[in-house]
Amino acid sequence: MTNRTSVPYHGYTLLRNVFDNLVLTSAALQKITDFYSIDGIDPSKPFDPYSVRKLRKATEYAVRPKITGDQSGLSKSTIDELAQWDAMFDYETHGARFSMSHSVGWLKGTDPLPVLPTFNKPAFTMFINRFCEVGWMAHRLVPLVQPPSVPLSDTWRNNWRIIDESFEIIVDGLTKEIGKKIGGAIVEFVKAKFPFNDQSLFPL
Repeated sequence: MTNRTSVPYHGYTLLRNVFDNLVLTSAALQKITDFYSIDGIDPSKPFDPYSVRKLRKATEYAVRPKITGDQSGLSKSTIDELAQWDAMFDYETHGARFSMSHSVGWLKGTDPLPVLPTFNKPAFTMFINRFCEVGWMAHRLVPLVQPPSVPLSDTWRNNWRIIDESFEIIVDGLTKEIGKKIGGAIVEFVKAKFPFNDQSLFPL
């Protein structure tokens, strides 16, 4: 069924995989795991599709408690907020529950069949908020493109810091401006689990 709010929600679901990949990448860069394990590869063994899938899942299950769960060292309130934040991705990714909620009128026979996308403020707002949060996580990994022997220029580093500060202001605004706990939770999470800055270099 086509939904009038499908465009923001489709974008919202795409952020789920981006988030998962960023968490695993950050974990590898901090040596919590390694890129071979993330890809499901054991260099000492022949390639086997079943083993690849098994190792990839095992790696993710081992990493997530250390990054967002009870082994993360994050505050209890932040862990709870992140769990709800993560569950909301599931609600839309598996079953399109948010999209369906905006089709209730049609399902009840009180509104016409939604055919073309139309602007829906709540859907757009939810997508933009999650986009900024996930975007900040990605931004924190960018300095790791610097090889130890070839750091980027001071101008680049200064620009990176400006963007980083801007992301923090936007994300924390959800808490400071409208009292949503998720803003402060994401700030704590990003600073603790994406602890990179303009001086960070790729760990060879």
